[in-house]
Amino acid sequence: MAAMLLALHSIVRWAVVLFALLLLSRAVNGVRTRRDWAPADHRFGLGFIISFDLQFLIGLALFHFSTLTPDSLEGFKGAMHVPALRFFAVEHTAGMVLALAAAHISWAKGKRAADAARRFRTVAIGTGLSLLLVVLSIPWPWMAVGRRLWP
Repeated sequence: MAAMLLALHSIVRWAVVLFALLLLSRAVNGVRTRRDWAPADHRFGLGFIISFDLQFLIGLALFHFSTLTPDSLEGFKGAMHVPALRFFAVEHTAGMVLALAAAHISWAKGKRAADAARRFRTVAIGTGLSLLLVVLSIPWPWMAVGRRLWP
């Protein structure tokens, strides 16, 4: 079960990154050109939020089934001394939860913005922050705890 979830988690991450890049580029372009918010902007935003939510749910299931995550508070204390365990139990998880929060907060605030310029600016800042946290929290292949880029 964990292997299947890990493969799915590895695939969906690219949907999250792709939608984040597309939304960020549209939001930055919207700020620069002062254009109106378009239905495509909304679709890319929903794609980003939905793919990120799906990724989070897969990650929660993986957290439950994985052998890399401790089962108890005592296990967490011991995991802090093992880099791979610490990364997946704490660093990756915390970074992704913060990234998800930034994505949701900026999307919600952006939808309620009074004008398109504020909406684009809010979405650009939140999506940029979220993407930065995602990139910093991915176990890249060159890291000591790295994973393959594709399952």
